[in-house]
Amino acid sequence: MQKIKFIVLALIFSIYSSAARPMYSSFFKTWEEKELNLECDSGDGKYSACTKLVEILSKKCDDGDYESCGSLGAVLLVTMGRYKDSVLAFEKACEADIMYYCFLLAGNEVFYGGNIHRAIGYFDKVCYGKESDKKDFSCKIKEQLEICLSDSECNPLRKAVSILVPE
Repeated sequence: MQKIKFIVLALIFSIYSSAARPMYSSFFKTWEEKELNLECDSGDGKYSACTKLVEILSKKCDDGDYESCGSLGAVLLVTMGRYKDSVLAFEKACEADIMYYCFLLAGNEVFYGGNIHRAIGYFDKVCYGKESDKKDFSCKIKEQLEICLSDSECNPLRKAVSILVPE
C-alpha cells in the first residue's frame, strides 16, 4: 500500500508545474489556506488544520471555484488518503475543463479505481481538450491502452502503470 501511495504521490507531483504543486504554499490562493497547508504538513501535522483546509476548499468548490475543487481533490487524496472523496472534487474541476485534473482522474482510475475504460475516457478528454502540458502524453497513453485492450496477452492496468511510472 505504501508503494502505491508513493507512486501516486510521485505522479501527482510530476503533473504540476513548479508554480502549482499540490501541498506547496504557492498552490493555495489565500494566506489562510497557505498557513493551514503548512500546519497540516501533508497529513503529518495538525489534523484540525487539514479538516479546516478541506472545509474552506469545499465551500469554494461548492460556490463554483473549480480550481479550488482541484486543490480540494489533491488535499483529500495526498494528505488525507480519501480516494473516493478526491474523485468527486477532481470530477468537478475536470468538468470545468481544467485538464490537469482530468489527467489526475485518469491516474486515480489506474491506481485506485481499476476502471481502464474510464481512465481512457479521461486521457481522451485531455488529448482532445484544451491545451495542456499533458496533452501529448495523454494521447500517447490513450493510444497504447487501446492497442493493449485489443491484445488478449496485455494487461491494460499494468500497461498504464508502466507508462505513468516508468521504472
